[in-house]
Amino acid sequence: FPVSALQVVVMGRYRKIGWFRRPGRHDKAVAAAALERVGLLDRRGAHPQELSGGEQQRIAVCAALAHRPRLFLADEPTGELDAENARRLFELIGELVRTEKTTTVLVSHDPAAATVADRVVTIRDGRVASEAVREHESSGDTIVVGRGGWLRLPEEYLRRAGIVTHATARFERDEIVVRTVGEAPPEAVTAFERALPASPALVAELRAVSKSYGRREVLRSLDAAFRGGTLCAVTGPSGSGKTTLLHLLAGLDLPTSGDVAVEGTVISGLDRAARAELRAGMIAFVGQEPGLTPFLSARENVELGQALHRTEGNGSLEALADVGLSERAGQRVSRLSTGERGRVAIARALAARCRLILVDEPTSRLDQTNALSVAVLLARLARETGIAVVCATHDPLLMEQADEQLSLG
Repeated sequence: FPVSALQVVVMGRYRKIGWFRRPGRHDKAVAAAALERVGLLDRRGAHPQELSGGEQQRIAVCAALAHRPRLFLADEPTGELDAENARRLFELIGELVRTEKTTTVLVSHDPAAATVADRVVTIRDGRVASEAVREHESSGDTIVVGRGGWLRLPEEYLRRAGIVTHATARFERDEIVVRTVGEAPPEAVTAFERALPASPALVAELRAVSKSYGRREVLRSLDAAFRGGTLCAVTGPSGSGKTTLLHLLAGLDLPTSGDVAVEGTVISGLDRAARAELRAGMIAFVGQEPGLTPFLSARENVELGQALHRTEGNGSLEALADVGLSERAGQRVSRLSTGERGRVAIARALAARCRLILVDEPTSRLDQTNALSVAVLLARLARETGIAVVCATHDPLLMEQADEQLSLG
């Protein structure tokens, strides 16, 4: 049976109060206070299906913290949150550590996590690369020396230095200097270098679209146009309707009022089967959950997507190479990291060669280097192929690469 957000957090207190005792007013007050701290008190009566991904993420953390645990483990707790809501969540976690003496381990790509951490451990290539405490923070990256004296440099360093396949190394005083050998770094797409078509074709549009879930109105009379050759970043705080907008464009949900059109077809007027047929031919969608088949390899997942979209020709390996996973093409996705699975999902969308690509928070679980690579890739894909790419995001790196921004909320 459906439960409310407040009830989910109250249930998190059962380990504190005992499973056989009904929660009282104090338990509900504690749960309400936690929701208020993360800006969700006004959503306490909402059911899970009525919440955005970011709202669900914050409620999950509140439920985990509700019984004041001795040990709290969090894997990317702010991956789908905007900066303000991430700050609120980190403050809540920091308060728990101080007042309840809870040992907390955060796994995060978010640099803001370091603001509440007493100790920061950096892992690279499966090993501890550096460790710093708040009073004695490291001034630079520490690189692990492998057996035989081998060094593996961070990919970000190689990109900035323009090193692709070969480099030279020379000892100077007490430093080792590594330089590129006759190769130019791949050019990043900047706002000043983009060459968009003079009159890019209209691929999708919203006409006076409104969408409500029960009594809550998420979108109201929204007009928007998405043209070929452009990357559009849909921005806004958690719960502002970014994911809802993508679902409407994909025909996965229908507007309460107004029209949604893709390539001139009003998809909001089609039945479920017709919308699925249109998606197969025109739309590639990458959700917050990758939706991959775990027992298939990365390449097989991309090829499965091509088959579903009836895409002719090859291209699976090229798409995986574009997202930096060519060496992992034969690996089962169940053995890939969360960030790698997200990149496989993006590769699957690229290989489908659709006119409209919709991506929901594509960089939320990626480090800055891979996030920038994905942002540059999506911008280039739009510019060079003439397709429309629409991304829901709160990542400044992706916003910087976007040709257009649509702000919600």
